[in-house]
Amino acid sequence: AVNVEIAFAVAQVEAGADIIGIGDAVASQISPRMYRKLALPFEQRIIEAVHTKGALARLHICGDTSKILPDMAASGADIIDIDWMVDMERAAVAFADGPAVCGNVDPVRIMLRGTPEEVYAGVVDCMHKGGPRCISAAGCEIPDKSPHANLKSQTAALHVVGQG
Repeated sequence: AVNVEIAFAVAQVEAGADIIGIGDAVASQISPRMYRKLALPFEQRIIEAVHTKGALARLHICGDTSKILPDMAASGADIIDIDWMVDMERAAVAFADGPAVCGNVDPVRIMLRGTPEEVYAGVVDCMHKGGPRCISAAGCEIPDKSPHANLKSQTAALHVVGQG
């Protein structure tokens, strides 16, 4: 399976992609020891292949990855997504000398069900906690039924914080 992932990533870079997203949706469901044994080596191989082709690698693992943040940093990814339930300050510290941290506004409670004011506050809070290497985004996929006003509020907050 890892060879298929590598071939797909390489094809994307050869087609012009600058950043390759690597998803490992269930890796948060195993112990840190099992992650280091069963997932991390394969993520590292994919990331190395992406880097060899001259692109950046973005790693996303769904769920609470708090226990494997240092291991995720060791993956070699340039950007690491964290889901909404991971403490942004803790992730920023774990990634301080390595990858940028991306996330972690709650996609349902804030982006889908929140008000534009709550979205704005959530984005600003995320950016302040994440520091200068933070890319503010939803902690996972933004639900397609999220109000347009909330997306506009997200953009407005990013412009104010200086990321837009």
